[in-house]
Amino acid sequence: MKRLSIFGLLLLPSVALADDETSVAKRSFEENPGIVYTLKPRVHASLGAATALSAPQNDEFSWGGGGSLLLEVPLANFFSVQGGINSYFLSNGEAPAARFKDHSYGTSHGALLGVRVQQYSNYKPMTQGVWASLGVGVAFTGDLVRPTLGAEVGYDFPLGTASKAAMGPVLGYTWVTQPDSNVRPEDAHLIFFGIHFVYGTRRSDEDSLKNTDCTDRDADGICDALDKCPDTTALSNADPERPGCPRGDKDGDGIFDSEDACPDDAGVRTGDPKTNGCPRRDRDNDTVFDDEDACPEEPGIKTKDPATNGCPRRDEDEDTIFDDEDACPTVPGVRTTDPATNGCPPSKDGIRLEGDSISLDDVVQFERDSPRVRHVSWGLVQKVAGFISSTPGILVVDVQGHADESGTPEHNLKLSQDRADSVKALLVKFGVDNGRITTHAYGQMKPRVQGKQETVRGQNRRVEFVVVKAAKSGGAVK
Repeated sequence: MKRLSIFGLLLLPSVALADDETSVAKRSFEENPGIVYTLKPRVHASLGAATALSAPQNDEFSWGGGGSLLLEVPLANFFSVQGGINSYFLSNGEAPAARFKDHSYGTSHGALLGVRVQQYSNYKPMTQGVWASLGVGVAFTGDLVRPTLGAEVGYDFPLGTASKAAMGPVLGYTWVTQPDSNVRPEDAHLIFFGIHFVYGTRRSDEDSLKNTDCTDRDADGICDALDKCPDTTALSNADPERPGCPRGDKDGDGIFDSEDACPDDAGVRTGDPKTNGCPRRDRDNDTVFDDEDACPEEPGIKTKDPATNGCPRRDEDEDTIFDDEDACPTVPGVRTTDPATNGCPPSKDGIRLEGDSISLDDVVQFERDSPRVRHVSWGLVQKVAGFISSTPGILVVDVQGHADESGTPEHNLKLSQDRADSVKALLVKFGVDNGRITTHAYGQMKPRVQGKQETVRGQNRRVEFVVVKAAKSGGAVK
């Protein structure tokens, strides 16, 4: 017969993982009348099946059973030391190699000393929750002493609300090293699973309430001894400041008081903790709520533009046409029934102002790959000059040259600058003061339309006239 005998000295931590329901790990009698926490020893026992995981043990031994008996001494609600004994029995498996003596079964006996980790909650029995252990020690195999490592994990369920006992599944692992054996140098790996039992509690209140149960009249999972509202069920909306109580909503606006910046006034939910749950304000009484009002201190009108919503109607160019109706809000103009021209200077010879741009019914034409303006377009440029001269609200116009994508970017940029300068020269020739005209070139960087067809390229070869400085109706520069 061959015996496998294991004696283990294990160091295993027992730490309780505090629930988010409270940050209180220990309460005094004065803080919580009727509740006194004490740390008392608990007894642990386990029973189940065991087997070896690796050769040669899993070949020479078959399934067996085992168990343990431990005494836990809590040092805190979340930390304990423990000590005890264990024993395993493995049934006979295949015969060993011919040079080894046959056996009929194997046994393992050990002693443990260490610590344990376990889930902890102020609101649940201390016998309930996840636990785990891990440690090292020594093992006796026959006449030899060998290092060992062990680990266990399990979950305990209380046996009744008034019981100090609990039970649940357990899974364990043991590793025995063979550092001094030249004959059989293989380490032993054992696995154990079964049922774990525990009796006792880390927490009691018998010195005050004389009971250690977890009576829960409202069935909300919080013991009455800790439940601030023991007759009112509080589940997903439990108040973190008042365990067992529903979260309050005094103003009935659907926002809990703990999150409501105005708990006594019904309001609306916002992403700002300073205004969440507060009524929507309208300080200027213009019917546009302050959170949407671009001018919350000035009465205004509702618009679709967030930048002007709730602001007074403006008339930047002082032409008596409000900017929200003015197609040319920066240049004084005249009122028309056409929204595209309302508030713009009157059209003259097919020349008109649209917003900040002077629009033409025709295009200025140039000689091919040249800055020279074709004579056929001189009349058009003369009309633009007349429009600028007859519109005193236009102070400065920028002539902007553009090219198509044919040619190199450098060439196109120079060509568009030369063409803008040529148009400026004609405008000055036709009576526009030189100081009222500036020029810029963009080459092929700002095409009007996309494409490579000649018709498309023709639209991109152009000059544009943009008003960059205008005067208000009263003559002030803006």
